[in-house]
Amino acid sequence: MRLLQVVLFALSIGLWTSCNSSSSENASKDIRLNQYLIEGKKIYESHCANCHQVDGKGFARLYPPIDSVFLRDTTATLQIILMGNKNPLTVKGIEYTLPMPGHDFFTDLELAELSTYLYATWSGQKAQRISTETVKTLRENP
Repeated sequence: MRLLQVVLFALSIGLWTSCNSSSSENASKDIRLNQYLIEGKKIYESHCANCHQVDGKGFARLYPPIDSVFLRDTTATLQIILMGNKNPLTVKGIEYTLPMPGHDFFTDLELAELSTYLYATWSGQKAQRISTETVKTLRENP
């Protein structure tokens, strides 16, 4: 009987520990996502909002809005942010012809934070963190 109690106790400790580590992992992911969103918003407001506006709706017929069409392809979005765009862009039937300068001065972390904020705010999808590894890979293989 004593052996059964010891085994049950050990199993309950193991189960409790595994549940708590899963909760800790989720909490850690949530904290990191929130950090990216907060920092990404700061970067957006400092470097992007002047043209695209704080609400992401763009400015008249000069600067396009940030919307789900623009954000369909993560790789293309990151490339435009890094390298800029000199080609006309049509969004919601409106053609925008002003070039967008590249922002290759952003660190991998800053670009990951910014893009995480963009996708969480304007893609219409659940917020997911864009990793620095994704940015680094794109930067190395444009």
